[in-house]
Amino acid sequence: LPISDDVTASIEQVGNDNYGYISTFDSDGGSLSIVTVGNDNSAEIVVDSSFFTTATITQDGNENLASIDQWVFSDNASASISQIGNGNVAIIDQFDAADSSASISQDGGDNEATVLQSNVANTSDISQTGDFNIALTDQTGDSNTASIEQHGAFNDAYIGQSGNNNVASIYQSGAYNDADIIQSGDWNIASIEQIGAFNVASIDQSGMGNANNPNTATISQIGTGHTASITQMGGPGNTATITQY
Repeated sequence: LPISDDVTASIEQVGNDNYGYISTFDSDGGSLSIVTVGNDNSAEIVVDSSFFTTATITQDGNENLASIDQWVFSDNASASISQIGNGNVAIIDQFDAADSSASISQDGGDNEATVLQSNVANTSDISQTGDFNIALTDQTGDSNTASIEQHGAFNDAYIGQSGNNNVASIYQSGAYNDADIIQSGDWNIASIEQIGAFNVASIDQSGMGNANNPNTATISQIGTGHTASITQMGGPGNTATITQY
């Protein structure tokens, strides 16, 4: 538990064979905490050149794994992981994460969630309830917002944002649904909603919108076995909508 004098850190563990680790480098305040209830859980928080950062890990169950890394110039960044159940994995990695924030919440078993952020002012939230769900957000641009919410089992969601000022959201409820959003342009808005089973949806936005006239793509599917895809290039002001019941 090596920390700086200006950082508040705490570890609370109830159970057996739990691992908790908190570290910091050149901090100037903030708080770091780990709370674990159960057995065979692993938690790790690493903060490098972090000004005013806050990171929390809370786990209730068995054999869960959680890791938060906030690296260089991570001033005002915040990250939180909350896991209830068994065998869940949650990883947050904020690299140059000034003013960025990330959160993962999982309730169930054997879920996997990963948030990767390599630039600044990004926001990413993942929430999963159920079992064997997988979610990944990867933000390499600036000022992007990503959110994934999944309920059920064996759902898979991915958001990749390499452009700037993009907004993407995925909502899935059911089983064996698959959704992907890729945004390599700027000022794009994408949304996928799937309710049911064995549905597949993808959105690829490489166009350039602007603050007053972004490109917009929406897919909504309810039922079983639907497939939908949207590709947007150019812009600004493109709009595409697919709805299937």
